Formats: sequence, C-alpha cells, structure tokens
Amino acid sequence: MRPVLAAAMTLAAFGDEPKLWRCMAAFLGVSALFGGAVFAAGLYQGSRTWRSGGGRLVRLDMRVLVVSFALCWGLVSLVFRRTVKNAQRRVLDVTIQRRGKTVHIRALEDTGNGLYDPLTGCAAFVAEAGAIQALFSPQEAVYLRSPAAEAVEHIPGLRLIPYAGVGGDGHLLAAFRPDRVIVDGQERHDLIAAVAPRDIGTDGSYQAVL
Repeated sequence: MRPVLAAAMTLAAFGDEPKLWRCMAAFLGVSALFGGAVFAAGLYQGSRTWRSGGGRLVRLDMRVLVVSFALCWGLVSLVFRRTVKNAQRRVLDVTIQRRGKTVHIRALEDTGNGLYDPLTGCAAFVAEAGAIQALFSPQEAVYLRSPAAEAVEHIPGLRLIPYAGVGGDGHLLAAFRPDRVIVDGQERHDLIAAVAPRDIGTDGSYQAVL
C-alpha cells in the first residue's frame, strides 16, 4: 500500500506537471530525508524505541518533532529554491568572430535586455572586456576596460551606444559589429557586441548578457 499511497499523493499534488516521475522521486526523497532526520533526532534525544512488525519505532517528544521538522524544512527549502533558480537561468554558448579571430563565451539570456544600437536598430549583447579581448590586438585590448569614449577613440571600428542603468541614469558603452555571431549553433545577423569594462557574472558561469 505504501507505493500506492505515494503515487496517489503525487498525482494529487503534481498531476498536471509534465515531469511526473521526477516529482515523485523528489517527493519520496524529501519524505525519506524528513523521516530519517526526525528519527535520528529522536534517537539522539534518547527517546524510547521498540520493534513492531519487523520495523523499529520511536516515541518522539513533541518538541523534538517540531524542532527537527523546522530544521529539515528550512534546509530543503534553501536547497530547492537555489536549484529552481539555477534551472530557470538559461546560459547560452556564443561564438564571436572579428577580423579573423574567434572567442567562445557563455551568455546569460536576459529577456529584459532592451539594449540596441540606435543607428541600425540591431539588438546588442554585453560582453566582459576580459572575455573578448582576444578579438583585438594587445595594444587595443588595453583600452577595453577604459571609459567608453576613450575606448572608441583608440580602437578602430568601435562606436558608442546609450544604455540606461537600474536607476534610470544614462550611460554609454563601446560597441562593435562582429563579423559573425553564433548563438547555440544558430548564426545571428541582428546582433552587435557591447563591451562591459567590468566583469558581469558573479560566479564565472557566464561572461555576457544576451
């Protein structure tokens, strides 16, 4: 009856989910974690145990039950929320070519990115200066981390595009049109590259925002 009840509970809670088996596995795993942690807390507390029907039972104090359940719930919530957040974040493989040079970077897909080139109307992605410096000569790469106006002055082919920060303040970024941009295996002709003087990602999992 245990598998039958577990399946019934999973269907009641996640019946409309496309990955039902994964939901059931997570449900059983979390249930086992909760049960094992509460059982261990009871044994550590010195609660009395006895055997019944081939299994081992423990009489739990209500305080032990509440505290252990709260700790387990907090830990599982933290892990699952972080996992879901990472799963919802989509990182794409991007290949950029310029004047015979090629770099491969990872770009975070940002549906709220409204950056574009006002001259051509093309959308713009923002890449870290350090991630794309191989596309430029050593003399030019020095200026990629400089203010946008200075970078445009010293690197041929760069131009300025405006962007608004979180606070609504206006700024300028140096940008260029690559000879070729490939995003997850698909060539894109509607993109230009803007240069971020500072690093974008906090954990190194991506070097650009698309």
